Amino acid sequence: MLSATHLLQYGVPQGSLLSPLLYILYTVDICHVVERHNLRLQLYVDNCQVYCGVAVGDETSEVQSLAACIRH
Repeated sequence: MLSATHLLQYGVPQGSLLSPLLYILYTVDICHVVERHNLRLQLYVDNCQVYCGVAVGDETSEVQSLAACIRH
């Protein structure tokens, strides 16, 4: 049995061969912004996590880096 056909106005159809390529094109800008702020990034399916290592007593500079990255 086939599903009903629907017009797709946005996004990528599930199971599309273009999905991996379009995902990379969509996330590459995020990677560049995070790298410019010397932060780390973890991408997994539909989740994005930006993080950093903080030395004791150096929290202020890392918080400023995270804030600058978010503003960008």
